[in-house]
Amino acid sequence: MSIEKALRFLSKRQLSCLLLKIYGKYTYINEIIDHYVEEVMLDEDGDDTQKVFNSIHRQIRACASESEFVDWQSVYGFVEELENLLIDINTRMRQLHAGKALILLEMLLDHCEDIRGHCDDSDGEITRFFKRSIDVWLDIAAQVRSNSSQDNVDWVAKVLFYFDHNDYGCFDDIISHSYILLSEAELRQLASRFEHQLQRAMNIDPNDLSYLVGLNRNTSLAVNGLKSVAEALADISLFESATFLGDNKATEIQMSSVVEFALDIENYERAHFWLDQPGWDTASEQHRALSIQLLQAKGDINQIKLSLRSEFEADPSYSHLVAYWKIASAEEVPLIQETVNEIARQMTDANDAINMLLLTGNVQTAADVLISAGKCVRLSDKHMIRDWLASFELHQQALAMVVCYRALIDNILTMEQSQYYTQAIEYLCRLLELDNNGLDYQELENHPQYMQQLQNRHWRQRSFWKRTGCPKNMV
Repeated sequence: MSIEKALRFLSKRQLSCLLLKIYGKYTYINEIIDHYVEEVMLDEDGDDTQKVFNSIHRQIRACASESEFVDWQSVYGFVEELENLLIDINTRMRQLHAGKALILLEMLLDHCEDIRGHCDDSDGEITRFFKRSIDVWLDIAAQVRSNSSQDNVDWVAKVLFYFDHNDYGCFDDIISHSYILLSEAELRQLASRFEHQLQRAMNIDPNDLSYLVGLNRNTSLAVNGLKSVAEALADISLFESATFLGDNKATEIQMSSVVEFALDIENYERAHFWLDQPGWDTASEQHRALSIQLLQAKGDINQIKLSLRSEFEADPSYSHLVAYWKIASAEEVPLIQETVNEIARQMTDANDAINMLLLTGNVQTAADVLISAGKCVRLSDKHMIRDWLASFELHQQALAMVVCYRALIDNILTMEQSQYYTQAIEYLCRLLELDNNGLDYQELENHPQYMQQLQNRHWRQRSFWKRTGCPKNMV
C-alpha cells in the first residue's frame, strides 16, 4: 500500500500526533509544516481576494521551483500551465484587486531566470510566454497607475529594471510597448538617459582599459534603449540617431533598418529619402523589396507594376515574376503567359523555367521542359517536386508524372529514410499503373529498365525491396 493510501486511513488525531512527532526533528521540515499551516489558515480565514492571491502565489512558486528538467517534449504542456496562471492573474485576480494582480505578475516575471533554467526552450516557447507576460504587466500597471489618487511609484524605474535584467531577451519589448504606461515626457527622459549613456561610451579613451570593461554591453544597451524609445514615440529622428551613431557613411543594413521603421510608423517621406541615398547595392533584393513595400503602402499599384515588369524583363526569373503575376490585370495575363512560354525553353536554369511555366499555367510546356532537360533539372527538393506533381496530375501529363515519381523515390532511398518507405512503395505502384496504360516513354527508360537501375543503385535497402515483394534478381 502506498503512503498516500495509508494516510487516508488515519484519523485527524492520528495525523496530528504524527506531525507533532516529526516537528522539531529537522529545520527544513519545520519550515514546510509552518508554511503549509500558515497558507491553510489564510485560505480559511481570509477573504476571497486573499484566497485567490494565495492560490496563484503557490502555483507560481511551484512552477519556479520545479525540480525535474522540462524537456522539449514536455515544455508545451508546461507553458500551458504558465498561460493558465497568466490568465488567472489577468482575470480573476485583476477583477478582485488590480494592485495584487500586479504583485503576482511581478513575482512571475522575477522567476523568469529560474523557470528558463529548468526548461528546454529550443523552440522559444518560454521566451514568447514572457514576452506576452510583459505586455500584460504594462496593461495592468497602466490601470493601477490611472486608478491611483497618489501616484508615488517610480514607473520609469520599474520599466528600466526589466530592461536591465533581460539576459534572455524575454523583456525586449518593455520600453517600446511602454507608451501605454509612461507619458511622453517620461519617455523623452528615458531617451535623454540613453543618449547620455551612449555619448559617454563613445567618448571613452581607447587606451583607458579600466573603462573599456563592459563598453560593448553598455553601448549595445544604450542603442537598444534609444531605438525602443523611438518605437514607443514613433520618432524617426531618434531611431536614426541610434542607428547611424554619427557615422558619415550609412551602410545598406543600417538604411534597411531605418526604412523598415519608417514604413512601420507610416513616415513614407523619410522612407523614400533613405531609399534614394547612395550606398545601396544596385542589384539589392532588399532595396527592391523595400521599394515595393513603400509603393504598396502609398497605394501606387501602377508604379509597382511598372517596376516589377521592368525587373522581370531585365532578368527573367521566377522570383521576379511571382510578385508581378500576383498583381497583373486580366489584360496583362495572356501577354505574360506568352512571354514566359517563349523564353522558358532558352533558359539555362530549367528549374526556374518550370516554376515560371507552372505559375502562369503553361503546364504542357513545363512538362516538355522537364522531360527534355534531363540532368539539367535539379530534383533534390522534394517539396518542389510534389508541387510540380500536383500540377502534372491535374493536367494528366503522364510522362512528367513519371519523372516526378522517380525523383521522389530516389530521394527517399538515397537518404535511407525508412520511415518513408511506405510512401515510396505507393509511388512505385503509381508508376506501374502508368506503365500498364501503355505509356510512350520517348527518351526515358521504360519501367523494367528503370526498376533494374533503381535496384542496382539501392540494392542495400533490403528491407525496402522485401516490402515491395520484388525478388533480388528481379530482372
